Order: sequence, then C-alpha cells, then structure tokens
Amino acid sequence: MRKQMCELTPEINKSTTQTIDGVTANALGLKQMSYIGDGVDIEKHMKNIGFYINMDGARIFHSGDIKMDNFEDYMAQSGKWKDPVDVAFLY
Repeated sequence: MRKQMCELTPEINKSTTQTIDGVTANALGLKQMSYIGDGVDIEKHMKNIGFYINMDGARIFHSGDIKMDNFEDYMAQSGKWKDPVDVAFLY
C-alpha cells in the first residue's frame, strides 16, 4: 500500500514535481481561500494544494478551493503559466 502513495506538499507560492509510472504531477502550494472575521483573515496560515497533472498527454489542472486572487499571487511570484491545459477545474 505504501508504494501507491506519494506526498507532494510544497510551501505557499512554491511547487514540486514528481513522475511515477509515466504520470507527472506538479503540486502547487497555494494559499487557502480566505475567511475574514472582524477584519482578520482567520485562515491566513491554511494551505491549499493545486495540481497540474500530465497523464498520457492529457493535461489537467485542479486549483483546489482558492480565490482567484490567491492564484494570481502565486502566478506573480512564480512567473507566467507556460504549460498547456486541456481541462481545468477551478473553484
């Protein structure tokens, strides 16, 4: 069972990539969606991980539950998105 699991947990605004059996997964460290209570971001330390997966030529992006401005912050820190996407699942 352990061989079937792989942990990819990058820090916020960083990424890590791993290829297993021809499937490449790029994990993107994104900030969790914010919840503001009394002017404070209660979830400011919560992490979210988005995934860009290339499997048999199908390129899939899943953002997880982030706000678009958090994804834009990731892009500003990481550079422009260069990889083609066939299917995107956005929150």
